[in-house]
Amino acid sequence: MKQRRKMLPLVAALAAACLPCQQAAGEVWEYASGRFLYYTIVDGGVRFDGLGPEELTTINTVVIPPEVPVDQYKMVWLPVVAIGSGAFNWCVRMTGVSIPSTVTTIGDGAFFGCINLQSISIPSSVTNIGSSVFSNCESLSSLTIPESVVTIGSGVVSSCTNLSSVTLPSTLTSIPPSTFLGCYRLTDIIIPSGVTSLGDSAFSGCAGLATLKIPQGVTAIGSHTFSGCTGLKEITIPSSVTSFGQYTFNNCSSLVAVYFQGNAPSVASSAYAHYWGTPAGLTTYVQRDSTGWNGPGSTTLPAQWQYAPIAYRSGEGSSSNGTPYEWLDGLFPDMGGDYDSLDNLIGANGVPIWQSYIAGLDPNDPASVFRITVFTMDGDTVTDLQWAPDHTHAAAPLRREYEVWGKTNLLDATWHWPTNASTRFFRIKALKP
Repeated sequence: MKQRRKMLPLVAALAAACLPCQQAAGEVWEYASGRFLYYTIVDGGVRFDGLGPEELTTINTVVIPPEVPVDQYKMVWLPVVAIGSGAFNWCVRMTGVSIPSTVTTIGDGAFFGCINLQSISIPSSVTNIGSSVFSNCESLSSLTIPESVVTIGSGVVSSCTNLSSVTLPSTLTSIPPSTFLGCYRLTDIIIPSGVTSLGDSAFSGCAGLATLKIPQGVTAIGSHTFSGCTGLKEITIPSSVTSFGQYTFNNCSSLVAVYFQGNAPSVASSAYAHYWGTPAGLTTYVQRDSTGWNGPGSTTLPAQWQYAPIAYRSGEGSSSNGTPYEWLDGLFPDMGGDYDSLDNLIGANGVPIWQSYIAGLDPNDPASVFRITVFTMDGDTVTDLQWAPDHTHAAAPLRREYEVWGKTNLLDATWHWPTNASTRFFRIKALKP
């Protein structure tokens, strides 16, 4: 049977009055100093439920004891195994707190509204963190959740407006709803590889995020998950994602690229909706061999994604001429159609595109052609050779090394390398790295 008790200094317990002790602002609270604390006896020990109301508004630093006496004469001591729900909520002067290694659970809203809490160290004994535990802790700038934690509740750091960096444990399997809601200074976050779902509004209002990698394995993305991420410029959606909620990218005004690595997921209405229309320049990139999109060999693009143009990107592979899909996609992201047809088109330089790849040319540049010039210098009979482009160095867009073979008579069966002064016919061999 659970019992809720109020611990008092022995002198105060013998007196008739049961009022909290008054103390000076900025004082450090710890049990040894004889202050009040509230606790409840639970399985395995006690749950620390907080301090007296006056102390909550005056203390500066709290040291939670690893154990407390549960009888009036301090003969029986039990370990503190949990911090109760709302134990320190709106403790507005508190700047720091020490949690003992006996604690395994931190209850809902335990530090809610501690607007001056600047730092907190969560011990590796903690396995569960409740909902809104650090919500509205406006002075908290960074937080590390240890590897021992297996679950966190919704909104755990919501509205922490100064929070810029969070380290999450690899043990997490989900990012609950509203986890980072309103953390508009958050710039650094890595989603653990074991996560399979992103909850509703999980990153809503994170205006400081410019890019975010969603790990392979995530299957569901909730409603409003990235709503209001006004600084988000690009995001990659892994092939494991099969569903989107409503207004997923609502008001992502800087978003220019969404890269889908798999088939089109099922979506709720208005997944791409934007209060002020689609962000200028937003393009949805999809794999050319994926399904569910509006393109060759695929089904109709979901209506709500008609707002954004579709560009096709490939997986690994090459055309029948040996031109890599990736190279073609990079030069012609909006062409669509099959690769072999694209590969045989004549580029702006007058050369079939596949030949431009072999030679190391840019098919979109009319001046990017391969030439050999034979000339003599000052009447000398020595013949010199020149060719362009010179893509023999590592910094070139397409690194190529060339061998120039020659013969004096086309009827000769053999090409000679290297060439000599009498060579009149040439064959160029491009060596790809």
